[in-house]
Amino acid sequence: MRFLQALLLFGAALLAALLALLAAFDARPAAERRTWLLAAVGLAYLMLDERFALHERLRDNALAGLGLGLPWGSPGDYLLVAYLGGALLLLPRLLRLLREEPAALRFFAAGGLLAALAVSADTLDVERMSPAAERLEQTLEEVVEAVSASLLAAALFLVLYRRLAAASER
Repeated sequence: MRFLQALLLFGAALLAALLALLAAFDARPAAERRTWLLAAVGLAYLMLDERFALHERLRDNALAGLGLGLPWGSPGDYLLVAYLGGALLLLPRLLRLLREEPAALRFFAAGGLLAALAVSADTLDVERMSPAAERLEQTLEEVVEAVSASLLAAALFLVLYRRLAAASER
């Protein structure tokens, strides 16, 4: 499942990069090009994090030793909340760009909500759960992450398709 999620995030990052490139070719505003580029970089980082478990390694090897954590989580288990905060800073700019394609906006919003749900689930302290509850939580979390990545990639694909169709008509 981790490979599939990384692949979906790679696809989303590639689509965002293509949108940045197309925006440059179409001489669209610099803010739009930067937004697509930031989305591409963010999604690529999430892909690398998913594939190589970067936040888990950082949490276990560095942050947990500090003893700081969320009240409901284990020590060091707050890095994904920082990722979510970064995504929320970019969100208004992305939503403005996605408004031109209503289906893409709906897909992206659903994907974003599911991503926030997955981040929330990932902050739970699994040490406090029974093995059966932990397996269920981890399985549901992975499924939600995969559906979220699929929706984000689909939203970006719809925007790219619309932009390419408009470019071909010109």
